[in-house]
Amino acid sequence: MANKVVDFLSTHGFKIMLAGFGISAVGLVLYIKYQFEDPVIAQYAFGVTIAGFCMYVFGRVFVFINRRNQKKSTVITSKTKDPV
Repeated sequence: MANKVVDFLSTHGFKIMLAGFGISAVGLVLYIKYQFEDPVIAQYAFGVTIAGFCMYVFGRVFVFINRRNQKKSTVITSKTKDPV
């Protein structure tokens, strides 16, 4: 079960990373817009910005894991297919 979750997240890591970046960008724009007008909205926007940044980092980690696994598999297959 855990392996399926890790495989799913590693294959969709780039999408998670982009979604996190978009969420944090929107949160930052809202925070800057409402920083001095309405402190309650600015507080929520700051929380959304942090959540989006965490999502971005989470997706980035899984992109790194996915690329690392792909590099290992290509090195192993290239060594086994070498006829010389």
